Amino acid sequence: MNLRQYARALFQRTMQSIDVGAAIRTNVTRFENELLVAGRTFSLQDFDSVLIVALGKASAEMAYATAQILEGLPVRGLVVSGEAVETKDTRLRYMTGGHPLPTLESREAAEAVLALLASATEHTLVFFLISGGASAMCELPLQSSISVKETSAFYQTLLHSGLPITEMNCVRKHFSAVKGGRMARAAGRATQVTLIVSDVPRNLLDVVASGPTLPDTSTVEECRQILTGEGLVSRLPPNIMSFFNDPQLPDTVKPEDSCFSRSEVLCLLSEDALLEQASEIAAADGFHVTIDMTCDDWFVEEAARYLLKRISDLEESGGRHCLISGGEISVRLPEQVGIGGRNQQFALMCARLLHQQRRNVTVLSAGSDGLDGNSPAAGAIIDGQTWMEAQELGLDPENHLLHFDSFPLLDTIGASIVTGPSGNNLRDIRVLIVEA
Repeated sequence: MNLRQYARALFQRTMQSIDVGAAIRTNVTRFENELLVAGRTFSLQDFDSVLIVALGKASAEMAYATAQILEGLPVRGLVVSGEAVETKDTRLRYMTGGHPLPTLESREAAEAVLALLASATEHTLVFFLISGGASAMCELPLQSSISVKETSAFYQTLLHSGLPITEMNCVRKHFSAVKGGRMARAAGRATQVTLIVSDVPRNLLDVVASGPTLPDTSTVEECRQILTGEGLVSRLPPNIMSFFNDPQLPDTVKPEDSCFSRSEVLCLLSEDALLEQASEIAAADGFHVTIDMTCDDWFVEEAARYLLKRISDLEESGGRHCLISGGEISVRLPEQVGIGGRNQQFALMCARLLHQQRRNVTVLSAGSDGLDGNSPAAGAIIDGQTWMEAQELGLDPENHLLHFDSFPLLDTIGASIVTGPSGNNLRDIRVLIVEA
């Protein structure tokens, strides 16, 4: 069996099994004038309007599936995604925001969301459909004098910092007029339903898209400690430094706020679905499967060393083994970077370690959103021969690794995984395979 080909096929089959629209239809059901969501029944006769606000990488599919269930009702909606999508429902307005850095379009999208929510009344039902990537796609600073350029620089600093996503989004919540529960507050007295496709660690739903519709328990002081502890304050644009140092900086929306008394929240899909699907497929194909989440949020080299040691330990028992790891690893980026992403960096790091250890393990690392960093790839597949293959072609893998420039090398040797945007985002998946 060619294990590189198998790993690629396993990833493709896993991704094909994840259906965002089906998850909506399973959890949102309609019986004439009654709507059942998250175990709660809503009488549609209580509402004279329905609003849909869909944000993030899975927004288009989530919005379309929800709108179809609400066919025949007075629905208006706004869909904000990272790329232009086909208009499937004329009741929905589609906008494109920047990612991973916010753009002018991101600001315009946030302003459009707030304008739509301003029309909500106590007789309005609002569906918030939230998925990963929305932090950048829909952004409006609390302080209006902060420019789009400054906002982008602020995000760039956070992305290069190596902060865990929980801390990064804590800072974003306190910066934004549409995060940290502020979008829920903007909906006023409307009844709210938030459906989430999660791209964050388990049980941290308020971190997805920086929690636009969920209560936030973090504080201004915690936000400032994160910025100070990582030395980030001095690297921010002066206008943003002044914003965070303002003693009157408003806090985020807390659990006791009245807007949450009419709110229901349900997570439709998370990394669990991704890992379970991959595990079931590999097990059916005859592999002994182990799922290991230990290295979630670890830095790339530490994670690579850990997982290669873990598969080595499993290999000692003999047979065919498939080690599956979810979550996201962290990277600290230099000022100047090439083309790549954390998954390709992890793959190339594993290739170096396997070359040094004279071992042969097939390693796949890819983003479920179909995107990895600033590259066109979702990730890559390597094995114990990859490092030498690159050298034999006259490439310098050490230099590519050093400069976070993994994509050109991996693509040249046929190791990259290019799928295009997947329409969902359930974090990353790493698969390590050995066969006795």
